Amino acid sequence: MKLYYGTSQKSTDSVYDGYFRINNCGCFEGITENCVKRSEGRKDYQLIYIKSGEMTVEAEEGRIALAAGDLYLFRPHEAQNYRVGKAPTTYFWLHFTGYATEELLSFFRGSYMHVGALSEFEELCRSFYRDYRIAGRFEARCYEGRLITLFGTLAKRARSNRDDVGSERILRVLDYIEEIFPQKASNEELAALCYMSKYHFIKVFKATMGVPPQSYIHLLLIDKARLLLQSTALPVGEIARALGIEDPLYFSRLFKKLCGVSPVAYRKTAHI
Repeated sequence: MKLYYGTSQKSTDSVYDGYFRINNCGCFEGITENCVKRSEGRKDYQLIYIKSGEMTVEAEEGRIALAAGDLYLFRPHEAQNYRVGKAPTTYFWLHFTGYATEELLSFFRGSYMHVGALSEFEELCRSFYRDYRIAGRFEARCYEGRLITLFGTLAKRARSNRDDVGSERILRVLDYIEEIFPQKASNEELAALCYMSKYHFIKVFKATMGVPPQSYIHLLLIDKARLLLQSTALPVGEIARALGIEDPLYFSRLFKKLCGVSPVAYRKTAHI
């Protein structure tokens, strides 16, 4: 097991009235069977990055299991109760403070997030420790700037992660629409698949697909109608019924609205 602190092992738990400051940083490498309990928390912020191994945090919402690539944020005066078990674990931590901190962390929703490999965190802690040991070499503003830049990297990853989650949920919806076709699903039903409210789902779906959900269903229907008009001799009424529309006139009006021509006119000019 190896460990180090950026400044010293003495308490650096303090509040800074200025814009932003790093109080301390450090690393525990290959540590096992270690527990930290601070019932009153700290006065500053603490951000932990798990490079390898596992950590368990006892939080208000329950026990949270962290693994490699995870970050956990303790805010001021928030109880800290976390432990490392038998698996050798390496984690880095930063203590920081200042009136701008909450704004700089606005991307951090909740207390933890997965960011994957994050060499910038490790490099910041290691170089902070190295520079601080040599008189005249350490420049606080350099490291404050580096940490703010790191927050920018984390904000970008957080947004990307949210976009990925949204895309995965929309793919689930697209698969479901195809699966039940020609049955139609309501926006409420589709939103439930994504664990979203109806209005948020419609917003996310439109941002992802370019059209609202029901418009997408209509476009899917028309794509299938085109294929049937091109490849079969089925009457327009039978094609409409095969696509779940009992009224051929409604089908024809919808087709013309979206394609610019009637189904009969489309069939005369279409070639598969």
